[in-house]
Amino acid sequence: MVAWALFEIYPPTNRDLIQVFRENARGADENFSKIVERAQTLSKNPTNSAYASLIEAIGTNDISTYFPQYTKLTLTHPTTSILNAIQREAMGRIHLGIDLQGGTSFLVEMNTNNLVHVVTTTNKWAWLNPSPTTSISPAPSSQAVEVLRKRVDQFGVAEPVIQAEGYNRISIQLARSFRR
Repeated sequence: MVAWALFEIYPPTNRDLIQVFRENARGADENFSKIVERAQTLSKNPTNSAYASLIEAIGTNDISTYFPQYTKLTLTHPTTSILNAIQREAMGRIHLGIDLQGGTSFLVEMNTNNLVHVVTTTNKWAWLNPSPTTSISPAPSSQAVEVLRKRVDQFGVAEPVIQAEGYNRISIQLARSFRR
């Protein structure tokens, strides 16, 4: 039972993203080696994260050929999907919260006073009744949450928490990523 428990929490801490990227690649060639070398060089800059360094090192290269195990992830952006999957693997099983790991948390409030309400016709017999009806749109914060999530995902932040808090507020929690 103890051996099973230890196996389930392995690895307990975060591993180097570039190292995991190199280990998970299959059929690595000279081009792949150049990508890894460039990413390692870029990650030495204290302002670059490992994820940002990998994105810059990959550039326009297609890395899906090196990672056939992630073929299910072929979305509109396969490189981002593959890197996100590798980032999840590089993260340890024991996740520290913002209070222990560090990071930032803030609450954003939107000014909804100037929002324009869209008037739409919801009656399929509208030609009989020409007066349009107003549809109740979802909370504006739900649309803003999706926009913020897309923008944060571009930077490879591991497991950001972005959620609506009421009608016009959004809670954002970004954990600090570890650098090794």
